[in-house]
Amino acid sequence: MSNVTLYRIGPLPSESRTIADKSAAPDWLRDATKSSGQDAALGRWFTSDRTEAKWYAREHPEHVIRTVTVSSADAAKWRAADHPTASRFASNPEHEYFVPADIANKAKPEPAREAGTSYWSARVEQGRASAAGNDTLRERDAGIER
Repeated sequence: MSNVTLYRIGPLPSESRTIADKSAAPDWLRDATKSSGQDAALGRWFTSDRTEAKWYAREHPEHVIRTVTVSSADAAKWRAADHPTASRFASNPEHEYFVPADIANKAKPEPAREAGTSYWSARVEQGRASAAGNDTLRERDAGIER
């Protein structure tokens, strides 16, 4: 049996503060999100497309890529494209998965696989280039044109 690695950017269900938990939200919003099940969906969206995960990591540098490996049979049960409700909210339903919270909470930070995988590693490389005398990068970042 083969396995599938799923990727997530952002908090997991065990880390998410739900709208219902936020006291500043109006009562009607807290009640609506709780009764609709929206709060139960937080932290459970994953993708099987690592390139897409890297894009989300660039868009949200405050989060790391997390991974969880599941059996292909389990992944097939959670694929958004095969669920009418989930597919309505998926941007890439063939590669997105809405997994159970207990599976989502098992996701671990992805080990660095290559230079430049994350926003911060790119910034470190940029700093090294600047320190080595590459003024072009430093000037570009400062908005200096020649």
